[in-house]
Amino acid sequence: MHSFVPSLPCGLQFIQQQLSDEEKALAAAQGELLTFKVTYNLDSLSQEVAALQNQIRQLQLERAKLVVERERIAAVAAKYRERPQS
Repeated sequence: MHSFVPSLPCGLQFIQQQLSDEEKALAAAQGELLTFKVTYNLDSLSQEVAALQNQIRQLQLERAKLVVERERIAAVAAKYRERPQS
């Protein structure tokens, strides 16, 4: 004997089919987004930006230190030039 399974009303079947189709479309779009992020290395974009900002700060600090050192050396050189030559 066959067990009787009542059929779903047409409207509900339509909605379930639409839901199924949209779930597949969503999964495909999510897969494409993931592929795009991996291809262009965008998944860690915020981390990369933070690292670059940190590197900029370090370079600015290093530049400031070198400017101070250059000024110190220039001052020493000026004093040396001011000394009478024997």
